[in-house]
Amino acid sequence: MNFLKSFIRNTAYITTGSLLVSAVMVTFFSGLDSIKSVILWQNLLLGLICGFVSALLFPENNMPKLESPLRHAVHFLLMTAIVMLCGYLFGWYYLSLPSVLLMLGSVAVVYAFVYFSTAMQYRDIANKINKELEERDDD
Repeated sequence: MNFLKSFIRNTAYITTGSLLVSAVMVTFFSGLDSIKSVILWQNLLLGLICGFVSALLFPENNMPKLESPLRHAVHFLLMTAIVMLCGYLFGWYYLSLPSVLLMLGSVAVVYAFVYFSTAMQYRDIANKINKELEERDDD
């Protein structure tokens, strides 16, 4: 069940971040007034793929301190590769230096958004558990 919850949470965060970046890109960089509806499905598919890989790499358990940075680095590289490949196949960017750099920057922004959203969620859970433990100790 933890895998499913992690998959759903990651998919929601990643899809939201991807949609936000798509909205910014279309609004400020594309020169278009509207987009094709297929971009919504592409964002959802990308979120599902990345959410699945994220749930595989980060099961709901504690990692040793030395393993965490390595796993995060591998995760970032995998997310970047998946987004760059899907983005190219979806026609979101062209193989030119400015376009690739803009896409890489977008990946970094979405990754940071998801990372900090997840970190805040876990911090809140930890604070709640600590508070409950303190209340139990006081009784």
